[in-house]
Amino acid sequence: MAGLSTAVRDEPSCVIDGIENQDRKLTVRWGDGAATAYHHIWLRDNCGCPACGDKVSTSGERFLKLTEVPLDIAPEHAAVAADGTLRVVWRGGGHASTYDPAWLRAHDVSGAPGARPADRRVLWDAGLNDDPPAIGYAAARAGGDGLLDLLDLVATYGFALIREVPTGADEVERLAGLLGYIRETHYGRVFEIKTRPANRTLAETTFDIPPHNDELFRDAPPGVIVFHCLEASADGGGASILVDGFAVAARLRERDPAAFDLLARVPLPHRRFIAGAADLRAETPVIALDARGAVTAFRCNERTLAPFDLPADLVEPVYGALQQVLRLVYSPEMKVQFHLRPGDALVFDNQRVLHARTAFAGRRHIRQCHVDRDEVFSRLRLLGARAGRA
Repeated sequence: MAGLSTAVRDEPSCVIDGIENQDRKLTVRWGDGAATAYHHIWLRDNCGCPACGDKVSTSGERFLKLTEVPLDIAPEHAAVAADGTLRVVWRGGGHASTYDPAWLRAHDVSGAPGARPADRRVLWDAGLNDDPPAIGYAAARAGGDGLLDLLDLVATYGFALIREVPTGADEVERLAGLLGYIRETHYGRVFEIKTRPANRTLAETTFDIPPHNDELFRDAPPGVIVFHCLEASADGGGASILVDGFAVAARLRERDPAAFDLLARVPLPHRRFIAGAADLRAETPVIALDARGAVTAFRCNERTLAPFDLPADLVEPVYGALQQVLRLVYSPEMKVQFHLRPGDALVFDNQRVLHARTAFAGRRHIRQCHVDRDEVFSRLRLLGARAGRA
């Protein structure tokens, strides 16, 4: 079974101090005083021996069939080996499994506070105006630690500013290529954001645009968005605004748990219709949660909402909850604001960070493209593992 780095494995939190076999579970006591209970069926399912196949770190080379494992399977024998690994011999055939302690601790299934690796996310508000996360393009383009730093900023803050990007027309595609594969839509491979007499979207006007997530009318909204500034408005307008949707969700959960619950439970409809080009429709809750209740996505765009089709008893509560969250989204206390100058780029997680723009009177040219979120975070994990920063 694949383990973690030697440095991680030697930490007290990843050293097995003792084990206790109980009914349906095996409890591991750790060197830092914590204890984790693992169900027998879960341990057997996650055996990574050559006969079973590695469920975690291979490309689908899994041979064990779960239907062949009794739900009440139990160890015949379990012990900590001389090398610190957990060894289990199973009843009903004597199959032997070995578990790396660092891998076990990283995959704690007990829900014990602090047992899982620390969440790298940092929530932020207007206080980040003084020091927004930024990196030089040369460092990121060199790959290695520089690119890992960029990806880590996106994972931590949801966005990163990139300085000193050449203003060539195709540079946004080179930058996006560092993150993953560009996703093409009905807008094309690259979307030119500049004023047009016959605009297709609000982005092609000079009006102010309130904070929003892009393209929620798609079943899979854009993951990570890349902006590259080629021309800034000479009048000083057109400032970029960002809002941390995860921070908004955290404040809503604290202030009005009932509103938070509604927006995490009730999907809202979004639509985009362009005659002869697109009729896109999707439903999504504003707040997406994982099984543990942690926020995994925030999706809010008042402008693309379609008429609600809700049970009568939910109409007013949902509208009230939506007003609550929009007050936070539009609040100055949540906004980070800056100007993108020619040669500046912005990379942000569209399923966390809302973006906006102030009005302007001159000319402004931004090139935009999308990269799927899973590709970006896959690259982060691969580079992090290579650098020992997983």
